[in-house]
Amino acid sequence: MRQRASRRSSDEISRDSRVPLPLSHPAHVPGACRVARWQLGLMGSVREPPGNAPSHPAHRNPSDPPGVPCDLRQSQHLGRSDEAGRGVGENRIARLMRAAGIRAKTLKKWRATTQSRHRMPVAANVLDRQFSITRPNRVWAGDIPYVWTAAGWLYLAVVLDLYSRAVIGWALEARLTGDRQMSAEERETLSLGLARGHSLRTMATVLRRAPSTVSREQARNAVEGPYRACTAHTLASARARQPRRPRKLLDPWLWQYVQTHLVQGCSPEQIAGRLRRAYPDDMRKQLSAETIYVGLYVLPRGTLRSALLVALRQARKARRPRARGTDRRGQIPNMTPITERPAEVATRMVPGHWEGDLIKGALNGSAVGTLVERTTRLVILARMDGTDARSAREGFTKKLRHVPALLRKTLTYDRGKEMAEHEQLAQRLAIQIFFADPYSPWQRGTNENTNGLLRQYLPKGTDLSGYTQRELNAIAHRLNTRPRKCLDFATPLEVYAQLRHHSPVALGT
Repeated sequence: MRQRASRRSSDEISRDSRVPLPLSHPAHVPGACRVARWQLGLMGSVREPPGNAPSHPAHRNPSDPPGVPCDLRQSQHLGRSDEAGRGVGENRIARLMRAAGIRAKTLKKWRATTQSRHRMPVAANVLDRQFSITRPNRVWAGDIPYVWTAAGWLYLAVVLDLYSRAVIGWALEARLTGDRQMSAEERETLSLGLARGHSLRTMATVLRRAPSTVSREQARNAVEGPYRACTAHTLASARARQPRRPRKLLDPWLWQYVQTHLVQGCSPEQIAGRLRRAYPDDMRKQLSAETIYVGLYVLPRGTLRSALLVALRQARKARRPRARGTDRRGQIPNMTPITERPAEVATRMVPGHWEGDLIKGALNGSAVGTLVERTTRLVILARMDGTDARSAREGFTKKLRHVPALLRKTLTYDRGKEMAEHEQLAQRLAIQIFFADPYSPWQRGTNENTNGLLRQYLPKGTDLSGYTQRELNAIAHRLNTRPRKCLDFATPLEVYAQLRHHSPVALGT
């Protein structure tokens, strides 16, 4: 019978795997490796050794309890020879265990998250679980839990009054270890120690700080009463955010040099450049223009600050923010976002979907409209009389009017103000216009790549108003007759001519 069982097909074994196994609960199984041999013995896929040979832990009877140890590697080794039986892989064992409702019990390694060996004072257990407090501010309780946030782990130090359950003080930090400044944990320890009557020198020893540091901490941050960690941390954080004069400007010689040249009409950039030229090898006598600006605007109000700020070219009393404000030039009305564009546009399988943009000339005083078809990569250049919305509407209308209606379905554009009259353009050409998301040029990658190719013929800094439409057509013809790798080295004009029934000369190419 065993020989027949060892020669059974995999289908028969699979049928046997559906037989429920005599387990009280899946969680009782210590591990997958320990039940592999036992489970295989139940299914009759492994043959017991002949005779009365001593039984190896991997050669137990099927009636053995599931806790009998067995290694998966050992069970696999049993099938390497004909005497040993049939070999079974780990993946198959895992599949059979899932089919039988058996789960392996895994033990996680215990991790210690609390450091018990420290030199911090351990408060005596004076309460002994007697939390019935009759008066406020008699018993305080504190802890420092850590909370996971989107910015990472944050440590919250909280002190509660057990009578009113009110928060006496709290502090939040991104780390527990302090360097030069005292951390929230140290301030909390100092607050509790002073409340218990310990001296500043004792607390300095506990915190491993200089006594002068602890004394200065109490003098700076104790306001109208005893020292409290919450108030101290708030005051210290506010002082840290205050701007200070850069260290280099604390040098009397450098500061006098900056004042003298500012009064003479030099800008901070000129002063910094002059210092680099005069002292190229002495970094202590070199400044950056930003350092000078910071040193000027952090000066306290007074005659000196006013005199130096007046000496600046703009004479501003405060710095303007670097971030750009709200664009007040007007917004494009009734824009249709790119998210509403048909899905067939992204596939590039159906022609007739265009991308558009403007490339501007010197001082943004001139522009040329660019149109590229997504499927064929055909390029159309439109001369613009200006850079305003009316010029863009007239220029695009003249060129797209010659494109057959079947090949004029959609137009994807960025959010340039030159498309403010897109509704009139869409009505004239019977075309749908969609707008890409802000700061997302990859949504119009074909057009952006085409603009890069056009800069070979229309360099930056040139006056584009001097190009005639005939010259722009010649440039477009060069691009349309250039083989493209994405088109299997066919030209855009060849691919477009196959989709168009009449001559492409009407495009002006």
